[in-house]
Amino acid sequence: MQIQDVQDALFALRTGWTAPRHAARCVYGVYLAAGHNLPGIAVSDSGLLYIGKTETGTAPQDHFDPPGRDSGTSTDRRTLGALLREDLGLTAQPGSFGINCGNVSSYCFSLSGEARLSDWIRASLLVSRLPFSGDVASAQSLLVRHLEPPLNITNWQNPQRDHIMNMRRICAEEALLCLD
Repeated sequence: MQIQDVQDALFALRTGWTAPRHAARCVYGVYLAAGHNLPGIAVSDSGLLYIGKTETGTAPQDHFDPPGRDSGTSTDRRTLGALLREDLGLTAQPGSFGINCGNVSSYCFSLSGEARLSDWIRASLLVSRLPFSGDVASAQSLLVRHLEPPLNITNWQNPQRDHIMNMRRICAEEALLCLD
């Protein structure tokens, strides 16, 4: 399968965020739904935001919207929250609820902020999954290098990386203020 074939398949398989979860090993794509944007992030016409992988059957959307958990347990979700902080009125606080308490790099948001972030994710993002029986980590790395999704900050020279890291730093600093 060629990269263009995978790109086309991922695009064709886009579905709503609450679609049934699959237990298969896969590469997956996260896309902005038509008419939505992510503040400060330039996105290609396809809306592709992120290319991920799952080797253990974990549902791909769990990285962005972990059931029963919050942003403190997901770097991908923290990134979205940092980028949407002003638009959604999110306030960062240290650690996850009951996990990593006091860890400002694993910041989360208030319960109401986490709910607003989940609502935004479900309304604004699409996910696609492509079962993959080979080396999923190498496939993800190759796809990221070629498709250059803006939320993947490794495996390519992402020009938006500094902005993303700055927004995450601002949230970590805000969470640090809660410890005073």
